[in-house]
Amino acid sequence: MNLNSLNRFLDPIRRQIFLLVGKAILTAVNNEGKVGFNDSGSRSNPQRLTMNWFGQLTDIERSQPYGFETNPVVDTAKAVLLSPDGSRSNAFVIMVQDDEYRPIDLVEGGVCLYDNEGGRHTISGGKHAIGNKDTGNELLDLVDKTLDEFIKLVDSSLLGGSNSVDLGGTASTGTMFKIAAGLATMKTDLEGIKTKLDTIKGNI
Repeated sequence: MNLNSLNRFLDPIRRQIFLLVGKAILTAVNNEGKVGFNDSGSRSNPQRLTMNWFGQLTDIERSQPYGFETNPVVDTAKAVLLSPDGSRSNAFVIMVQDDEYRPIDLVEGGVCLYDNEGGRHTISGGKHAIGNKDTGNELLDLVDKTLDEFIKLVDSSLLGGSNSVDLGGTASTGTMFKIAAGLATMKTDLEGIKTKLDTIKGNI
């Protein structure tokens, strides 16, 4: 077999190997789960993607981990796809990444759920933070401050001030005594919640 014959023999094999793994720009997302192969008409199917990989590929299946569902931003997200038999007609996506929106300020060991609007749920060092990085609004910090205000209000009601509960010698079975006892219990509960919150509250 001469060299030309050998190359003609190897060309299809080279092409299949070349097409086994690729990276493409995502151009469209179909998240309805009712189109594509193996559609029973009632069972949800995987998300389908359209992408640009040496020409437009349409109706490509995207695999996602159990418990996670995302709808990536087109034209900025990149897809990593496999073609098990070296054929684009049998390709499927195993991962979508988007360097445009991914956080780049996580500390070592940190993880983050994020979207394209700056929303985040960050876990780092055993601490949680839920909010928006761009605006600085952190949900757990807001809850913490609200608890402080409630505790101050209960203190004011118990210890004096215009909103205080006047026991006025009321018997321990009286209505006002029960109100005061309820407020004291509420304060203890709120302080307990605040203490637990302080152990998990982080920074976005």
